[in-house]
Amino acid sequence: MAESRESNYFREILGILFANLPFIRRLFLLCVAISLLVPFFITTKYTLTGEIVVLSKKIQQGIRGDITGGTSARYIPVSLTDMETENNIIRSIPLMRQTVADLYDEGVMAIEYGAIDEWIKIPLKTHIINPIKAIISDEVANERREIIEGLTKEALDSLEVATIPGSNIITVNYESENKEVALAFVNRLMTNFLIRRNELLLNEAPDDFFFRKKESYKKRLVSLELEKVELFGRYAVMNTKEELSLILQSINHENNELNKILDKSLEGNAWLSYLKEQLVNLRSSDVTKISFPYSFGGSGTSSNEFFVDTEMKEQILKIAALQSEYATARLAFRKESTKVTKPFNQLKQQKIRLIILVENRILERTEGIKVLDTVIASKNERIIGFKSRAEVLKEVSAQEAGIITELSAVNDAYFKYSQQYEERRSEKIANLDDLSNVRILSMASKPLEPSSPKPMLVLIVSFVTGAFIAVTLGLIREMFDNRFRYPEQVPAQLDMPVIAVFDDKNVEPDKPFSHKPAEFWKWLIQ
Repeated sequence: MAESRESNYFREILGILFANLPFIRRLFLLCVAISLLVPFFITTKYTLTGEIVVLSKKIQQGIRGDITGGTSARYIPVSLTDMETENNIIRSIPLMRQTVADLYDEGVMAIEYGAIDEWIKIPLKTHIINPIKAIISDEVANERREIIEGLTKEALDSLEVATIPGSNIITVNYESENKEVALAFVNRLMTNFLIRRNELLLNEAPDDFFFRKKESYKKRLVSLELEKVELFGRYAVMNTKEELSLILQSINHENNELNKILDKSLEGNAWLSYLKEQLVNLRSSDVTKISFPYSFGGSGTSSNEFFVDTEMKEQILKIAALQSEYATARLAFRKESTKVTKPFNQLKQQKIRLIILVENRILERTEGIKVLDTVIASKNERIIGFKSRAEVLKEVSAQEAGIITELSAVNDAYFKYSQQYEERRSEKIANLDDLSNVRILSMASKPLEPSSPKPMLVLIVSFVTGAFIAVTLGLIREMFDNRFRYPEQVPAQLDMPVIAVFDDKNVEPDKPFSHKPAEFWKWLIQ
């Protein structure tokens, strides 16, 4: 009977469990209490899923071959290699980086820094690491690129792309604490995947050739327009034809006015010479034979208008009257007579007055000619300025004509290559449905509940785990416990027979539960 008890390990384990049942029960209750608090400390995360279906590939038989040939379309089933290729394209770093960059520029995605990053890592990197890198190397720190790389790494860690076994459907799962960000990321990633895949299908050499030609001519058009604007800005020109026409009209008008002023100047110089000559004759002439014109020509040589110098006319008329009086008195009286000498003396005085008057007229004519010379010089300078401006406008007009000619040629070439490029691209896009065998089966939608934590699952797992932990620790406690709890332990450990078993009436009562750490530990292990 004793040997059967010693070999019954199940009974021994049950004995150990029942012996340590208070400790196991308390430890289990402690684990249950902790598990009830676990959902409150686990971060809530949402998993958003999008699905992409990969259809069978259609065999191309030429452009519109199915219609012209009259044969039905032929398809190739999708292989595991094709599915893996599509998975790799979705997980590719460039596609992920492009998606993250788009969402970052739109303000949807951003890095959330913790307290350590805010107070230690970022200041250390900004004020110490980046300046040292700038001194050692020429590479400039790009904050946007670093942020995008960090977001891309986080997205790769949270992204799961898998193929549903036995189907041609690819699931795109993204887990994030922010369901709005996750929704935008999954949908944008699938959209960019289709765009990238279509670009790979449409990216052929002829299209690329026409595209490069179109872009080169477009750049040349822009450069020619800028060259034209720079040319007009350099010479301050708005419209060469209109401005040149106005300049030529101004030159013609100024030339006409200059000719009139030159005629006036010539006429004034002629009269000035005449007055000076007459003044010399007047000074040397006899007072009894004084004669002087008092009417002068008009504003030009071709003018028939004359003006009369009233003051000079009165002076000449006085002299003529005195000359007549002197001649009459000389015939009737003697030479020494008062009747003769008085008019003669008056004639001398009037001659002096006439000389003074003529000198004044000469001075006036001289000043007038100086004014005319000044006007002529101003007109000549203005005409020279107009002519130089006209030469500049002619040069600008010639350059503009060359630019316009080249613009016309480049514009025609740009239109030609653009048309060919768009025609080829439209034809490819029209056949893109036949070329592309990938479709978005379902876009991601907002989840109704978070994927983690699930309270019931957390509680069940916590209860099971707590039970295993409590039993395990109970068994471990028994290994280090040297007390005898049942009679079979005495002969097994001391090799002594058990004669009788007495219950101890002085058993210490169980210690009450206490929330203090020391008392709680004593309560737990008793």
